[in-house]
Amino acid sequence: AYMAQRLAEKGVNSDSIILEDKSTTTHENLAFSKHFMEEKAPFTIVTDDYHILRTRLLARKVFGYMPEGLPVHSSKVSLPYYVLREYLSLIANSLRGNLI
Repeated sequence: AYMAQRLAEKGVNSDSIILEDKSTTTHENLAFSKHFMEEKAPFTIVTDDYHILRTRLLARKVFGYMPEGLPVHSSKVSLPYYVLREYLSLIANSLRGNLI
């Protein structure tokens, strides 16, 4: 919801924003979005800068190609925590077979 609000503030037409709000993980978010995203292909994923790599890799597994990514810059204060979290999440997703 936060990203949708920020995009709307930046002038993106609300009809161009698809919000999926039932997932609890990035992989679920992409899987739950697949049915309505395939008809919109190609599309751009908008997410936090530290999160863009893993999101695009997961999307490659779900959609069969790697969509473009548009990173939103994060606070430098919280960045070390989230970079470490993403690194561990990359390992976990790789072990689950979600990335390749």
